Amino acid sequence: AFLLVPLLVLTLHPDDSNRYGGPWLAALYFLQGTGRAVYESTNKAVFADFFPGEDSPGAFATCMMQSSFAFFVSFLLQGVLTDMSVLGYIVLGLAALTPVGFTAAKALHQPKGDLQE
Repeated sequence: AFLLVPLLVLTLHPDDSNRYGGPWLAALYFLQGTGRAVYESTNKAVFADFFPGEDSPGAFATCMMQSSFAFFVSFLLQGVLTDMSVLGYIVLGLAALTPVGFTAAKALHQPKGDLQE
């Protein structure tokens, strides 16, 4: 579902001529809800694993700030961009970079107890 949402938007091109996707709009909302549910729960679990104990509140605050900032940028771009397919390609590119970012974070992560003095 994570990659299907931008792909569906790029191929569907919702506009007046196709009644904004008709029944495909329901599929788009379903995929968005499914993808967000999976992503949000997994994302919070990763933050809990990376920042245990007293580091958790600050990590979750940062997670919420990042999410809020991403929504702000998305809404800003929707108002500025005239071609919505550009926004679809941006979302698709960022979705493809998510596993790369996780792999890099996991490689860089070193628990406090494992630091060498």
